[in-house]
This record gives sequence, C-alpha cells and structure tokens, in this order.
Amino acid sequence: MEETKVLVMGSGGVGKSAICTQFSQGVFTCEYDPCGMGETFGKRLQMKNGNMVYVELLDTFSTEGPEMLTLYCKQSSHIMMVFSITSAGSFKEVTPLLENILKINENSKIILLGNKTDLEAERKVTKEEGLLL
Repeated sequence: MEETKVLVMGSGGVGKSAICTQFSQGVFTCEYDPCGMGETFGKRLQMKNGNMVYVELLDTFSTEGPEMLTLYCKQSSHIMMVFSITSAGSFKEVTPLLENILKINENSKIILLGNKTDLEAERKVTKEEGLLL
C-alpha cells in the first residue's frame, strides 16, 4: 500500500488540529485545544482507480523550532499550509513559511487551505487574495 505523509502547518488557532481530527475520525470539534498538537493522524483511503493509500497527517505546533520543522519537511511528501480566512495575520505568515519549506524540500507538493469558511461574516482574507497566492 502506498503511503503519503502530509505535514500540516500554519499559525496557532487556524484549525490544524480540527482538520486532522475531522480527516481521521470524522469528528468536528470547534474547541481550541493546543495540547492536541504534535500528533500524527492516519487513514486508509481508496482511490478512484481502486488502489489503497495510507495518508498520514502530522499536526505541528505553530512554535516548532527550525530543527524539528526541517526534519518534518524532509520526511513529508506534501505540505498543507493552513490559514484562517478570519485572520489576515495567519495569511501573511504563509508566504515566508512556504519559502522556507521549499528551501528545505523543493520537491514538496503544497496544499493551501483557507479554513473557517463557515465564519464568512468575520472574513479578513478575500477569496481573490487566496487565489492569487
């Protein structure tokens, strides 16, 4: 079975842990629990062609040191960059993080995810800004 490792990164409070929990357990939580970070979540998926893939998500702390992030980036084939549409600051942090990631592992496949779209009334990042990035 093919394995894919996805490093989930972004500012604190953008919903990284909630995304990982929803993916692996099918449970949505809106409570912020910084103690849940640093965990690994996995799930087997059947692709359209019938092949099985094991996807492992690594939920990172927003304050991980550079040594750990370097290690995680080298071990991951995909990087999921998460920002909250309700936080312009979390969006502004994406570009420098991406630049650093690509210096570490230029072959990383990047997934950009604008989270908290259910809070449209609190939107601070426009759809156009997200699409431009």
